[in-house]
Amino acid sequence: MSSGFVSETQLDDERKARQDEWERVRKPDDPAVAPELEVCNKSLFDQLKENKDKKQAEIDEAKSFKNMIRGVDEDEADFLAMVSKKKLEEERRRKQEEKEMLATLSNTVIPASEPTLLRPPVPSTKPVENKQARLLVGAVKRKTGTDEGTASKVTKKEQETSASGESTNEESPVQKPVSSLVAYGDYSDSEDDGESN
Repeated sequence: MSSGFVSETQLDDERKARQDEWERVRKPDDPAVAPELEVCNKSLFDQLKENKDKKQAEIDEAKSFKNMIRGVDEDEADFLAMVSKKKLEEERRRKQEEKEMLATLSNTVIPASEPTLLRPPVPSTKPVENKQARLLVGAVKRKTGTDEGTASKVTKKEQETSASGESTNEESPVQKPVSSLVAYGDYSDSEDDGESN
């Protein structure tokens, strides 16, 4: 471990090395002798205290910027309230102008298109359908009872046609299967038909 003291010979060697370096980089205007290094003759306590004071000054300066944020006083609050009111009034005025322009525009456009809007709707010639009757068109009526019982029964439709005097020579319409029964197939050989006979 080296001691903190420097001998005179070491100082002389350092001066010669500095002088040689100075001779190489020296300009004609510069002095012939190399300038001496500035040596601080302050005590260690003074140097440390000076460094501590510099750091504390930097910290205080940083804190002072943080402390610059403060509340708004009455005058500033009044000014900010006045500015916000002006902005609101300007916004309301602008919206009112837009409404007036839209109303004017709609008043000019509506009279031109009123005749088309006031035309009565064309009545549709679509006949009113009975949904239940449409569903029953393809339904097959199951025979019930014996043959003599079915012969005595006369359907309501046959009574109406006989009462009106029309003949029933017309072909009966082709029965269409109900859409939900289309996929089931033909059940003429089923057990139900055999049991009912």
